[in-house]
Amino acid sequence: MARKKHAHHGGAWKVAYADFVTAMMAFFLVLWIVGLSSSTKKAVESYFKTQLTSVADLLYFNGFAPKQEAIPFQLPWQTLSGPKFIPIPRPRRDIKNIEALRAELRKVTSASASMRLTIDENEIRIDLVDSEEAGLFGTMMERFTPLLRQMIREIAPLLREMPNRIVIEGHTNSIPYQGPSGESNWELSIERANTVRLLLEQQGLPDRQIIEIKGCSDLYPLDRIHPMALANRRVAIIIKRRLPFIPELDAPFGQ
Repeated sequence: MARKKHAHHGGAWKVAYADFVTAMMAFFLVLWIVGLSSSTKKAVESYFKTQLTSVADLLYFNGFAPKQEAIPFQLPWQTLSGPKFIPIPRPRRDIKNIEALRAELRKVTSASASMRLTIDENEIRIDLVDSEEAGLFGTMMERFTPLLRQMIREIAPLLREMPNRIVIEGHTNSIPYQGPSGESNWELSIERANTVRLLLEQQGLPDRQIIEIKGCSDLYPLDRIHPMALANRRVAIIIKRRLPFIPELDAPFGQ
């Protein structure tokens, strides 16, 4: 005799069971409320009428009274850092004075042959580029020639007037460099960037205005067709137009 198959009951019983459990929970909740004292009933009633606005309100509702008053989240500015730390923006020398900046940079020694100025909405980039005529980079004993040092000394006063953060990059060409202790183009490019930083700080540029120095080796050549060209040996001073430098705010931090 063939075995009869049971009919499929479907999922209706699950819905009914869920309704039953919900009803039981509501029933026990009502019993719990009925058994509460009158003061607790008033607390429950006030909870549903008034929205809790802080953790302290929730603690009071659960019967815990903090020993001290809750501290407000919005404290006055003076109690947080004091008025002496309020940022005082320096006059922005930006789009309206770009042409004036160009004119002043043209006055720098040998600027027409060795300096490239690139400006976009995010940064002002000053590249000091080597060439046979300029000869900006010297020997192992003196990395920067007097000409390059003089150019940086003339650029420093302009940077001090710019209320912006500064990034410095060092670059090499693709000729492999082998230093006395095994240094490569990486170490050489980092050394070039750090030397620019030291020279600018000697001319009075605040050290905290410089936010980064980078050694790029030969990764980003200006002359991509001739990677060993002298034009790829350069240092770049990048003024970040969207990162203002506020010395009054930076002064209290660090040693």
